[in-house]
Amino acid sequence: KVGINFTTEQEKDAKEQFEKMIQFPDAGGDSLTKFLEGLKTQSTSQASSGDASSIARELAKALEPIIAAFKVVEQKNQNLADMLVDEKKKREDAIKVQQDADKAAKTKKVTDALDKAEKEGKFPKADRDKWSKRLEENFDDWNSELEAKPVSKEFQSSKQNQQQQQQAGGGEQKKNPREILRNEIATNMDSGKTV
Repeated sequence: KVGINFTTEQEKDAKEQFEKMIQFPDAGGDSLTKFLEGLKTQSTSQASSGDASSIARELAKALEPIIAAFKVVEQKNQNLADMLVDEKKKREDAIKVQQDADKAAKTKKVTDALDKAEKEGKFPKADRDKWSKRLEENFDDWNSELEAKPVSKEFQSSKQNQQQQQQAGGGEQKKNPREILRNEIATNMDSGKTV
């Protein structure tokens, strides 16, 4: 038993301070220091004829469980702080991965739109960088404008030529040289000619 006599009010006040300190501990341990200093001040003011060092030893012995409980709380807070740092790092990494994926998708979208428009002759090759910057800035608006541009006459005529060639061919397919030779031999054999 400690040789310090607290009034009921002082004991109640000390308990309240300790509970507040545990619920809202600060990073530097100032709450614990203030709490202990307050107890020491109360104990030394009550010591009328006793030895101050023996009172301090008894007080320190009485405070050991409180200090141990505070250290446990402090370690738990440090563990939580470490977990929060790890979680923050994981979230930042996930955000970076998502941003990189979004950027790659946007770049592909811009490149595909530019390739198509350039192939159709909607702008000269020299203007590709200009259109690239525009599409990067605001894809929807500038792509609408790019799509609305007329297709070049050269592209239209080459496309028409391709369609005409396909139609004119009438489905003729290139024949294999061996097949041509076989057909010729078969024709010659039917006619009685020797090859």
